[in-house]
Amino acid sequence: MLCFHMILIKPFSIGKSVIREAEDKDADVIHFLVRELYSEDQKIAIDEGHITRTLAALKGLPEKGCVVVFENDNSIIGYTILIPFWSNEYGGNILNIDEIFLLPAFRGKGLGTEVIRSLIQQRPYHAVAVQLETTPDNSRAKRLYEKIGFKTYENQQLIFEYE
Repeated sequence: MLCFHMILIKPFSIGKSVIREAEDKDADVIHFLVRELYSEDQKIAIDEGHITRTLAALKGLPEKGCVVVFENDNSIIGYTILIPFWSNEYGGNILNIDEIFLLPAFRGKGLGTEVIRSLIQQRPYHAVAVQLETTPDNSRAKRLYEKIGFKTYENQQLIFEYE
């Protein structure tokens, strides 16, 4: 499993879909779905090595995070990467939904909404808040997240990338 040593997400069903922690056997499909996300949302190709390192890091140190997959009729149709971090400001763990992706044929049916609501309810990593981000032009996702109860955080996120 990619969430070793402890069950962080209790498997649950939404209609015909099952949401569960990813397992080693899911790695190839997760690679495919991550590439789909980046080509669709980011309009860039992601380095395959990044995906491999992420899966290995989460497998080896589940306290760093986990991957959750969405299945429909025993086929994986989406995934999310959950990464916790401690926040002094919030006085506890923030659950960062680092990535979330659902194949286009399964969108608009409430599955993404229910996955996020279930994660909020389950509070993996004993989270005190949940955070996610969208690309500036993904207004559909932003509307969905706001409908669930997310608010735009006023601080801007900056990043320094090492060469």
